[in-house]
Amino acid sequence: GAYTLNLRFEPSTTGGGGGTVTGTKRALVIGISDYQYINDLSLCDDDARDVSTALRNSGWAVTTLIDSQASKAGIQAQIARLAPGGGSFLLYYSGHGSCSGATGYMCNWDTNGYANTMISENELDTWLRSAGTTTVGVVFDSCCSGTFIGRNTVAAGNKARYFPMLGAPAPNARAGEFMARDISVAGRVVLAGCRGSEFSYESPAIGHGWLTYALLQAWRTASYDGNRNGWISLEESFNRVSGGTNAYGGQQTPQLYDGNGAAQLDLTRL
Repeated sequence: GAYTLNLRFEPSTTGGGGGTVTGTKRALVIGISDYQYINDLSLCDDDARDVSTALRNSGWAVTTLIDSQASKAGIQAQIARLAPGGGSFLLYYSGHGSCSGATGYMCNWDTNGYANTMISENELDTWLRSAGTTTVGVVFDSCCSGTFIGRNTVAAGNKARYFPMLGAPAPNARAGEFMARDISVAGRVVLAGCRGSEFSYESPAIGHGWLTYALLQAWRTASYDGNRNGWISLEESFNRVSGGTNAYGGQQTPQLYDGNGAAQLDLTRL
């Protein structure tokens, strides 16, 4: 007899298992609100989901890691799977940042608060080198994306995305440097959510971290398409966020490293 087959295709949340993924544009998007051991945040998972949607709608092959999916081993495995293969690779991270002495850290879901259970900037650089000649973009919506040097007063309802590392020496006071200074090399474009004297904030008033909220606005605004090619690049996005904000808990001033020369890393199609 006659049959009707209804199919519904949905993008994979984790991007699946083994094998290098090839393609022109590949992204790993990470958002951690609910940590296994350290204090939680509120809006990082929302950041990641909306960033994933924006990128996927512009043709990126997106792997999204939310909360427990974003263990240290899980993040490393997905970078190894996604970063090689030519074209462009984007790493987006929304979550806690930390710092010890001269080194910045990403706080993966399963960190217990000590340095050796986090992802240091040096480790991240080693993992990203697997990308070879691929153009790499990195976005950090976290504290210590500029080296942490002090606390700011947080407006009611807002949270700073900083975790004070356990058993660690005090951070060095180097305002304006990136948590990711060791990954700032040729062929990479790095956008850090704040400088060394500041935190990165999330606010229930906007439903996101401030940096991510501003980026999502830029990605759908034609006036930021400076070269008029129909795309908003990571470099062009910086024009939206470069002025910073003091409206959502405290001043934060994003920083940009552009090791991509005259080329631009296009993110979203208008």
